Amino acid sequence: MSPQYNTLVIGSPGSGKSWGAAADAVKFDGAIYVADPHKDSLGCLVLEHIDGYVLYDKLSDLKRPLRSDFLKPFMGSDPDEVLAKNHRVAQLFTEILMRRRTSDIATMPLLEEWLSALLMLFLFQKKRQSLRILPFGFMPNMPEFETLVEGCTLPEIRAKFRSLAKLNPRALRA
Repeated sequence: MSPQYNTLVIGSPGSGKSWGAAADAVKFDGAIYVADPHKDSLGCLVLEHIDGYVLYDKLSDLKRPLRSDFLKPFMGSDPDEVLAKNHRVAQLFTEILMRRRTSDIATMPLLEEWLSALLMLFLFQKKRQSLRILPFGFMPNMPEFETLVEGCTLPEIRAKFRSLAKLNPRALRA
């Protein structure tokens, strides 16, 4: 992954700051986060021109909050396409979750690996599960953990999480 940079753009009203930022956001290949307090500004420009998976939360609209059911598995008849699309969703969602950390994603490869694996475990369930079960993916002594692991259709992900059951509590926390 190429290094990420923060950019501060200063200009007078109407000078094209929002247009430039929207163009950069649309061209970016990874996950983006747009926080725009203005009505009909940067956030709207990005939404008009971006394709793919978009999470949009208008914070001022308390009647329509962002639902917690946005991590849906892709369903299709082609297994390779299903794998590719669900992997992409897991990758983008991992990027979003890792941005809450203070350091760069590249400095925490183990956390990124396990978070991505947990999302794949969730996305490849035989029977769709509630998002509330997700934290149990790291609690091997819980019945919800067994539900997740047994329900996963990817053998390599199942094996990865089975290895957690062999760890002692201290190693598991690490």
